[in-house]
Amino acid sequence: MRPPCEIVVNKILPNVRAELVKVLIHEYGMRQVDVADLFKITQASVSQYLTASRGRDELLMEMIPEIEEYARETAKGIVNRKRSSESNPNPWEPICEICKKILYNPKFCSYCKHLNQLHECGICPED
Repeated sequence: MRPPCEIVVNKILPNVRAELVKVLIHEYGMRQVDVADLFKITQASVSQYLTASRGRDELLMEMIPEIEEYARETAKGIVNRKRSSESNPNPWEPICEICKKILYNPKFCSYCKHLNQLHECGICPED
């Protein structure tokens, strides 16, 4: 059985990063190298997020489609902060906020139960 925190680290966070990378590059025109620098990851990782060879769980995105909306809002905030200051904005704070929103979303509870093949677990408020 995978606890919710492990699912966040192994499933949610990679999908959030992948969505953010996609939005920052396709909607805001950032270069892969700049996105890599922003998130302190390699350019190869950015490329893998873009091609969906990393960080893409179709079931998760189907069950919690809000991830795309959260990524768009967060990308907009990152770009606005980057434009208004000389230093690099800290991208982790808004990513943590996305993860919190997802973790407390009843749809995450359903996803977690599905992965663990459970009917109830007693951890989430939904149970």
